[in-house]
Amino acid sequence: MHSPRSFIQRMPFFGQLLLILVVTGLVPLLLFGVWQQQKLEQTIVAERTHSLKLLAHEKHTLMKVKLSSNFNYVQQIAMAPIVSLVLKSSTDGLAAERVEPQLLEPLISLSKSFIQLHNQERFLLVNLDGKVVFSLDDGFELGEDLSSPSWRTTPMGDVYQKVKREKIAVTSGYQWYEAQAALVAFIAAPVKDVDGVCFGYAITQMNKSWLETLSAAREGLGETGEIMLGWQRPDGSSDPLTYPRFSANTHRQRRLLDGEDIPLEKAVGGENGIGQSVDYRGERVLSAWLFDPALKIGLVIKQDMSELLVPVEMSRQVFLQTLFLLVILMLLVAWIMSYRLSRSMAYVANKVSTLGQGFIFQPIEGQYATSKELGLLIDGINKTARQVEGHIDLLTVQAAQLEEQAADLDIAKQTLEAKVVDRTAKLNEYIALVDQEVIISRTDLEGDIQYVSAAFCQISGYAAEELIGHNHRLVRHPDMPSAVYEDMWATITQGKLWHGELLNKHKDGSSYWVKASISATYDRYTGKPTGYMAVRQDITDKKRIELLAVVDEMTGLYNRRHFNDQIDKLWRMAARHHQVLAFIMLDVDYFKRYNDSQGHFAGDDALKAVANVMKQSVRRATELAFRLGGEEMAILMLVDDVEEAKSLAERIRQGVMDCAIAHPQNDAAPVLTASIGLCYVDARACQIAVTPQQDLLYKLADGALYQAKESGRNRVVVCDQGLDITG
Repeated sequence: MHSPRSFIQRMPFFGQLLLILVVTGLVPLLLFGVWQQQKLEQTIVAERTHSLKLLAHEKHTLMKVKLSSNFNYVQQIAMAPIVSLVLKSSTDGLAAERVEPQLLEPLISLSKSFIQLHNQERFLLVNLDGKVVFSLDDGFELGEDLSSPSWRTTPMGDVYQKVKREKIAVTSGYQWYEAQAALVAFIAAPVKDVDGVCFGYAITQMNKSWLETLSAAREGLGETGEIMLGWQRPDGSSDPLTYPRFSANTHRQRRLLDGEDIPLEKAVGGENGIGQSVDYRGERVLSAWLFDPALKIGLVIKQDMSELLVPVEMSRQVFLQTLFLLVILMLLVAWIMSYRLSRSMAYVANKVSTLGQGFIFQPIEGQYATSKELGLLIDGINKTARQVEGHIDLLTVQAAQLEEQAADLDIAKQTLEAKVVDRTAKLNEYIALVDQEVIISRTDLEGDIQYVSAAFCQISGYAAEELIGHNHRLVRHPDMPSAVYEDMWATITQGKLWHGELLNKHKDGSSYWVKASISATYDRYTGKPTGYMAVRQDITDKKRIELLAVVDEMTGLYNRRHFNDQIDKLWRMAARHHQVLAFIMLDVDYFKRYNDSQGHFAGDDALKAVANVMKQSVRRATELAFRLGGEEMAILMLVDDVEEAKSLAERIRQGVMDCAIAHPQNDAAPVLTASIGLCYVDARACQIAVTPQQDLLYKLADGALYQAKESGRNRVVVCDQGLDITG
């Protein structure tokens, strides 16, 4: 087998020269070009991602402004004197034809003008009893009672209940209205006189023309850009609210997405986000999506990746054309150089080879002469040497030319590097902007929210207007101990920075964890505190991982490692807040007999059943259930008195019996039972910090458990005297 070196040596001079040019020039240029194309593509996608996000928020703002203006229009018509007069004259709930004729005609004229001017389709008046007393088109609702059970579940009945309850202008958002077999949205406002007395309610039905105008305004989205609006059907599926621009190929879309939700489904499902996806045509797109809770509409702004990457494709074509020309140039240079050098080398070799022959080659101006053989030989060698020197000069010139070409390439490289540095700087600016989108809130001195960031709204599920003006207790999770918040307020009211982890509650009832840093804010002129600023980091995934590390895999209870950590923490908490720390130790009666007779799988199921009883018995954040090993389990809890812990222990003992797991070899009962020992630390009179004595507490609880077993099992025994901390 030949080595690479011998293979190269056997190559012709043209092949060797071409290989050198490719390795030293073409390969680095190719790698650099590929890297540059990738960087350009990443930069374009990052820039367009940011612009799409801004455009989505701009469109969302226009929707909110339009909805706000419609609110104002409905409130204005509700303030019209003719509307109040009609509702006053219809206090008996009669139909529109019973309205006085002199009032009906101007009311019809007013409502027609209102509908034509403000993108509305229908106008109705409802009295205080819920009766529809006027409908411009004499619709089927006329004379109906919107407070009746049959109307409560309809969009019109829903908006009536809301305006009656809240006493301000409200909207139902876009919903499917079975009575009209269409997607509708209603706005309702109370009708009041100058003294604030309410006579009824004005209800209007918005049309969709303003939404179609909004989706048709695609400035800044190129040729393939599209704005889509969607709504969520009662069965949970999404449906476009406006017609798409292009023909659909949903089969190809489903195949490419492979189960992933499309942006419109995410938007109508209440999500906000941005990223690459596949649209209804099966085309790869860059999309930004968000949800408007007031209108119940999802907004998606997208643009084809193929259009976004046109500059990349053009750059790639230019690069490939340049690369092709460079390859042709290299082939030509290699052929010319190898031809000239090979011809010169052959000539020199031919002349030198004649030196070993038995005659002298006669030059053009000379003849053979035997007396001059040595001189002719020296002349031939000198001529050969001069020819070689001539070729060396030629090679020197060519080398200088190559050096000039290398210098030109170096200048081009420096130019490209400068462009890369410039692009990197712009990218860093964009990254800095993204870094600013952190979870931030600002409150007054009472904890009422004055400002929240978009990231705060996203993680909490609330819109900004739902948070501002409300107290932070809105997102406080009930399982978070009050002691944490007491410590937090004690720290920040002293002007110190507080760090800690908080469990918060999402709008939909789910929970999430944040790592928070909270500090006071001050008036720049007076130096007095004005409120508090909180910066948070989402650590929900981290807390889930931590939970996996402290939970027993089989029973789902906390493990022995977490028990060792928590007993010290709860001991100190009991001393600090003057409470009682109760320690309940449980052991399954004759568990070895059960395991030997029923098998280990049945034994595992029995332990899981006991663990479920314990998990259902602990409710608060300061009540923790553990598996210490084998069938031995325990509970640590902070209580106000020992009787509370004893009651919990008795419920657990009874709960184990209620599982009715047959245990024929149990001397205490025919079913599975448990013996429980309880000991406690009474720190209600504690005044100073104390050192935890976990071993002593464990020993006392174990002694109480031993007494329970000795006295017949299936019972709760409280130790004669707990630990009394009065230091």
